[in-house]
Amino acid sequence: DKLDALEAKHSKERIGIYQQKIEAVAAERDVMLADLAVESAKLETVRAKMDVKLNRVRTDVVGVKAAFEQELKKRRLLAEEERQELLGRIEDVRSDMTNKIIAQQESMETQKSAYINEQDAAIVKSEEECRQAWSELATLKQTLNDTNEEKSRMEGTVADKAALIESYENDRTSFRKSVRLSFKVAREKIGSKAKRVIGKDDK
Repeated sequence: DKLDALEAKHSKERIGIYQQKIEAVAAERDVMLADLAVESAKLETVRAKMDVKLNRVRTDVVGVKAAFEQELKKRRLLAEEERQELLGRIEDVRSDMTNKIIAQQESMETQKSAYINEQDAAIVKSEEECRQAWSELATLKQTLNDTNEEKSRMEGTVADKAALIESYENDRTSFRKSVRLSFKVAREKIGSKAKRVIGKDDK
């Protein structure tokens, strides 16, 4: 019985302790709930303020987005206008360059044709001049051959004439010598006769 009584006492004490702990935990929970309620209220206040700010930000974002989209639309329109203008300029430049290239090609073809015609004419002229030069050269060669032949004939004639002249000179020299000798003989004869005539007259 004492053990039962002691056990019952210990049980009551344990129950009391548990009860105290439960009450302490409950009190602490109540404090925590109160703190949580205060913090929740604070959070609610902050959330409400944040909602206001967030709504303001959203409104600002919507305005900014609308302004951005409007500005973007303007920029796109401006960019499209500039692109179209640039395409127009490119087309003008391309057309102008195409016309210039075509004109240059036509000019080059004209110059090429003129040059070819000029060269053909020059070639024909050169061929004609070449044929004429060959003809003149052939004529000159023939003339040279004829001249050489004539020269040879003339040299032969000159040699013959020189020999004839030399013969004439020799004959003339001989004739002069013969005449001088005849004159000498004649003078001697005349002198001798004159002396004989003079000798007779003196007697």
